[in-house]
Amino acid sequence: QILAVAAGGTLHQHLPDVLGHEKHRPAPGVYGSHPARFAAGSRIAGLLGERTEVATYHHQAVDHLPDSVDATGWADDGTVEAFEVRAAGWAVGVQWHPEVHDGAALFRAFVEACAMWRDADPSRRTTVRP
Repeated sequence: QILAVAAGGTLHQHLPDVLGHEKHRPAPGVYGSHPARFAAGSRIAGLLGERTEVATYHHQAVDHLPDSVDATGWADDGTVEAFEVRAAGWAVGVQWHPEVHDGAALFRAFVEACAMWRDADPSRRTTVRP
């Protein structure tokens, strides 16, 4: 949600008012899950396939994305679940909680993209000292 707004997008402030259900946040403090489908050829589809189950717990969601950002994933109810910033080397936003369920591929791709960015310019390398 933060990345979407920082890129110039807007949010639905209370998703249940838009959708008429609480499936994206089934109970206080309890993660739900639902399927998400991804655009063919998108970075997220390349990582997770065209469809996967995602962990969910939110009452806000993307309403509008600017022209520089592509929605690339959706819940069955049409909620945007993933997007990609076209001009960025690697900028993928997800609505769900990959830290809760099966997010290793997404985190691994992010770390690999960070390492490639770092290695492209030796001045970005730092030494970690104890």
